[in-house]
Amino acid sequence: MSTSSTLSDNLPAKSKAPQAAVRIDINAKESRQQLRKTIRCARKSLTPAEQTLASLNACHKMIDELQAQKAQHVALYLTHDGELATAPLINALWQLGINTYLPRLHPFNAGQLLFCVTPLTRRCSPINLAS
Repeated sequence: MSTSSTLSDNLPAKSKAPQAAVRIDINAKESRQQLRKTIRCARKSLTPAEQTLASLNACHKMIDELQAQKAQHVALYLTHDGELATAPLINALWQLGINTYLPRLHPFNAGQLLFCVTPLTRRCSPINLAS
C-alpha cells in the first residue's frame, strides 16, 4: 500500500442512500440504565442493511477526524449487542499501521480498564475509571 493512501481507501465507498432515522425521546430524568435500554431498542429496530449503512457512515466520519488529527493511536471497542460495527474501521487502521487499543477490565483493580494494544505488541495501559 502506498504511503499516500488514506484511511478512506480501506473502507467501502460512502453511501449516497438516505440515512435511517430513529427518533429517540430522551427524558432528562431518565436513568442511565433506562437510556441505554432505549437506545439499544432503537438500534435493534434497524434492519441489517440500515445497520451496515450506519456503521460505514460512522466509520467514514471517524476516519475524516482521524486524518485531521494525524492520529497514530486509536482506542475503540469490538461490536456487541447491536452496536455499530467497528470491524471495517479496525481493518482500515491495521492496514495503515495505526495502533489500535481495545478495553479490558483490569483483573485485580476494580474501577480500572486496561487498553490493550492489538496482538502485535501485547501491551496494556491502565486507565482509572474511579475518578
